[in-house]
Amino acid sequence: MKRLNSNHLKLIAIIAMTIDHIADLLYPGIPNNIISNVLHIIDRLTAPIMFFFICEGFYHTKNLKKYITRLFAFSLISHLHIVLLLV
Repeated sequence: MKRLNSNHLKLIAIIAMTIDHIADLLYPGIPNNIISNVLHIIDRLTAPIMFFFICEGFYHTKNLKKYITRLFAFSLISHLHIVLLLV
């Protein structure tokens, strides 16, 4: 029996997040639609998978300071990107 590897988990997270973005496009501002709610619930798989990968990176890193610096730098880049798009 095959097991899930990290690439499978990443693919599941990407598909779940894509489904959420499609739900936002198809049902903008409709929070009480059952289909919209189901599609958003599917996206709830993404965060735990990403948290798992952060923990895995923490466990397997050789230099914790560099790892945390990279996480912080990419979080700033992502945050600035979102802020600039919403202005």
